[in-house]
Amino acid sequence: MNTRQRLDVFTRSYIRAAVASLAGDGVVFRLTDLSPETFDRMRDDCEAFQAEAAEPLDAVEELVCEGLVTLTIDGDEVDVDVKAGHALWASRNAAEGGFLAGDWPDPFADRLHDLAEGMGPYRIEFGEDVIQGA
Repeated sequence: MNTRQRLDVFTRSYIRAAVASLAGDGVVFRLTDLSPETFDRMRDDCEAFQAEAAEPLDAVEELVCEGLVTLTIDGDEVDVDVKAGHALWASRNAAEGGFLAGDWPDPFADRLHDLAEGMGPYRIEFGEDVIQGA
């Protein structure tokens, strides 16, 4: 099995948010459209964030399971990993839809946002036949 096909939900959501920020919603892409270096960087960034943010993400997951919090993207209810991957891309790049957009409960929103922002921005662009880090 190709390594690119074994991504977790969080990382897939992060990559989808990144590509949508570049090309718009509904764009069709394959993971192989990412340059190998960009793919590796995005996967590694997601793994590092999830490790660092495990405690607040787990706490929000508990609140979601108890029905105390609902997370959405474009009005559709989503699970914590989908929302967090999307919010990581947005927060670290100062875009709309990040951890401070309203769905994430306090104090977790601030903590997650600070962790994302601390990673610094990461941009992607269309290169020759691939999407690559900029």
